[in-house]
Amino acid sequence: MLQNNDKLADELGEAERANIWSAVSPFRYLFTHGLLRDAAYAMQMRARRMELHASALEALENIYVGEEEHHYGELAYHAERAILSDKALHYLRHAGKAAADSYQNRQAVDYYTRALAFVAPEDLATQYDLLAERVELFSRMGKRDLQWKDLSALERWAEDLGDADRIAKVLMLRASYYFVTGDYLNSIDCAQRAGMYPASAADTELALYTQLVWSQALLRLGRLDEAMQRAYEALTGDRLVINRKGEFKALAVMGLIALEQKEPAAAQKYLIEALEIAREVNDPGFQARALNNLALSEGSVHGNYALAREYYEQSYKIAREIGDRMAESFTLGNLGFVAGMQGDFVAARSYHEQALFVAREISNRYHETYTLINLSAVAGIQNEAASALQYAGQALELARKISERAGEAWGLLYMGHAYLLQNEFHLAQAAYLKSLEIRNELDQPSLAMEPIAGLVETYLRTNDLEPASHEAEKILNFLESGSALDGADEPLRVYYACYLFLEKNQDPRSKQILQSAMNLLESQVSKFSNDAARKRYIENIPWRRALRDAAQAFLPP
Repeated sequence: MLQNNDKLADELGEAERANIWSAVSPFRYLFTHGLLRDAAYAMQMRARRMELHASALEALENIYVGEEEHHYGELAYHAERAILSDKALHYLRHAGKAAADSYQNRQAVDYYTRALAFVAPEDLATQYDLLAERVELFSRMGKRDLQWKDLSALERWAEDLGDADRIAKVLMLRASYYFVTGDYLNSIDCAQRAGMYPASAADTELALYTQLVWSQALLRLGRLDEAMQRAYEALTGDRLVINRKGEFKALAVMGLIALEQKEPAAAQKYLIEALEIAREVNDPGFQARALNNLALSEGSVHGNYALAREYYEQSYKIAREIGDRMAESFTLGNLGFVAGMQGDFVAARSYHEQALFVAREISNRYHETYTLINLSAVAGIQNEAASALQYAGQALELARKISERAGEAWGLLYMGHAYLLQNEFHLAQAAYLKSLEIRNELDQPSLAMEPIAGLVETYLRTNDLEPASHEAEKILNFLESGSALDGADEPLRVYYACYLFLEKNQDPRSKQILQSAMNLLESQVSKFSNDAARKRYIENIPWRRALRDAAQAFLPP
């Protein structure tokens, strides 16, 4: 910057003797106080400061030749203050991309926002491109109001430009917005409309991702075969263009669909392959998602809640580090679920309350629905019937708003449980029957066993043995056929309802059901690493404790 200044060494020494700055290394000095630095800067006339920033930029560009990508922020800073519009726009844009790639979300938003100040008002194309990047950051951060505002501007600019590429991209971004806010029908509509544009009129990777958003919306609507077909097509497309990140996303979605289809082996295969890709591309966001999905598989399919909790804790740590609010909300909810399954209700409630706060903050109604369901479950186990009913009612209302049929079935199940706690037997029966109706509609026979078990409990409490027998036989036939209660929240509660009925009827099959229940309970308990956790898992859940006590009394050691 100073070029051939022969007096530089003397001037540096004089300022050092005056205690203005001190040397920290050869050719590097630090002001002794921030106010001195600010005063030295403010003493320069504005025009002179602009000249100095321009000189600094030129000097740094010479120093950083070939490694500018590591210094975009610093280069942008001087270009901005030198009012070098083209260079400021260039460096700010690159700084935004680098920050976004490293999950420095707020900094990336700041860079893109500052870059917009250097775009000519009539240059709609550049404004569009910068805002499109910012929209995706707002989505990651869960800033739905800002995301929607930018989407609306993008739509106006795309139409003003008459650009098919950009119109298609807006539709794709809208599909993603509607999905994360639980509006699945609008999400599918936008994805369909985007698909009407020629393949060349949209970014290939974004177009393939939109297919996955479409697939996930179908999954949430219970249309599993359609969802899997669309996810498979996206996977095929990603492999053709060698898009490993796209492959990861497709495999992760396919794993979740396979879980809902009750194909645990296929789900595990997809999810493990997704985790391998996440590690290969070294993307922390992908790793958080992959760990979360594997934990879901371990908990819901294998009942290994101890391992699931470890995976969720790893996923949550990553989500917090990278500022991914969606992943944070989902993982908190899942941590609460597995803590509840382990009988750790203090932790479960804490996790669920945090998850509910984040879900509402980022307007994710799907996560909000399931968190309310889980809060109802925890409150019910702790005999807080009024709270359990309130949470379940809120979940049911929200599930209906977003057409989340599976969530509706869960909400009704836990409403039934809450009514049963309050001895409101007719209301409990009605809730269980509606839950069962949805499970049959969705073709989920294993999940249908829970509301059927609820009916058995209800009829037993009112001493209606004939309808109790009718419902209990459905469960017994299901179990005798070799089917498993995969995906059920509380399979042991199903066993317990059957055992109670058989014991009341003095049916010899009660010992067989009790033995099967104990085999399942012992299998689950064996996955805990210490006696305290094993004891809590049984003692804190009424039906597990009752099964254990019955087995000690009636089964041979």
